[in-house]
Amino acid sequence: MKKSVSQKVFRVFVFVILLFFIILGGVFVQGKEIAANAPKQQKYYTSIRLEEGDSLWTVAQRYCRDGQDLRPYIQEIQEINHIVNERALPAGSQITVYYWGPAGE
Repeated sequence: MKKSVSQKVFRVFVFVILLFFIILGGVFVQGKEIAANAPKQQKYYTSIRLEEGDSLWTVAQRYCRDGQDLRPYIQEIQEINHIVNERALPAGSQITVYYWGPAGE
C-alpha cells in the first residue's frame, strides 16, 4: 500500500517538531546546569570617602557588576544614603555603597 504525499509530509513535520523540542529542552537543561555550577554571589556593603571629581556615576562604574545598568545602582545608593541632591556631596563625604562578591567572602 502506497502512502500519500500528504502523509509523508505530515510525518516529516511531526519529526521536525519533535526534534525542535528535544533540542530546546537540551538548551534549557544546559543553562540550568551552568547557573547551578556558578559560584554563589552575595551583596556586600562598604563605606567609601568621595574624592575630588567623584560623582555617583563614577562610583557606580567602580562598584557595579560588569554589564549591569548603572541607573538602578545609583538609585539604590541614593536611597541607602538618603541623597536627594547629588551635587550636595562634596569631596570627603562618606557614603555607603555595595558590591557583589563570592558568598562567604
